[in-house]
Amino acid sequence: MAVARSGNGTGPAPDAPADAPPGAVADGPPAVEVRRSGRRRRTVSAYREGGRTIVLIPARFTKAEERHWVDTMLGRLAAGDRRRRPDDAELSARARALSARYLLQHGRDMAPVVHTLPSEIDEGIAREKLKALGLAIDTLTQAQETFLQAWEAFA
Repeated sequence: MAVARSGNGTGPAPDAPADAPPGAVADGPPAVEVRRSGRRRRTVSAYREGGRTIVLIPARFTKAEERHWVDTMLGRLAAGDRRRRPDDAELSARARALSARYLLQHGRDMAPVVHTLPSEIDEGIAREKLKALGLAIDTLTQAQETFLQAWEAFA
């Protein structure tokens, strides 16, 4: 794991070329950047920015404390990612559970044939998967709606 250290996070890491962008190291951008602050007294925090993790620590921390807190904060961020990003198996299980709940509520009124999953359940599962990927379903602007309607008139 490459770690870049900077006092204020604005300059390149010590082992980076002079013309390198902030946070860069000689063999590519770092996975973790540690920013020390003289104003920070007790708290440690971490967040993701672009393709790297920024860990904010007090300036007085020793190298050993820094390593400890970088590892701790990476673990916490990873745990949060696992909670927020269900995999395909979890989403499949969720789809089955929602389908079963729908059948329990509406099954008596349904004919004994193959039914299509209601769109609200199908779209809900799709939204969960997109959210897990950090994406969302776009909504069309009025201009896009108008264009689409004009296009469909020719079809």
